[in-house]
Amino acid sequence: MLTIVPYSPPAETHVDLIELNHVYDTDDGHITFDQWIFWDWWPARRRYVCVAWRHYSQKDYLLPGMVWTLIRHERGVMRVTADAVMETWTPTDPEVDDRELLDPSLRRGLRCRK
Repeated sequence: MLTIVPYSPPAETHVDLIELNHVYDTDDGHITFDQWIFWDWWPARRRYVCVAWRHYSQKDYLLPGMVWTLIRHERGVMRVTADAVMETWTPTDPEVDDRELLDPSLRRGLRCRK
């Protein structure tokens, strides 16, 4: 018996920048939490604005190339591609700081195309 299982490609979206951010405690220097922050360039403000964020998972895979690809295993597989990637260590949360510029309810989020 042969069974045909339909293939559904992973959801995919593109942002301008993916940041792996490590927020640390200024008192003892230990990492408080790790997160992915997804940014788009906002020409009117000449700066990046937060699109979305997700907690870092050790199941995530970041692949370098002409365009970086982050593969997340979150309720299935999702690919986020970006033109650039950076890793930061900060005493404050950049995603929270960005809320002063753009209300989180107005963020586009990680809209995916199939």
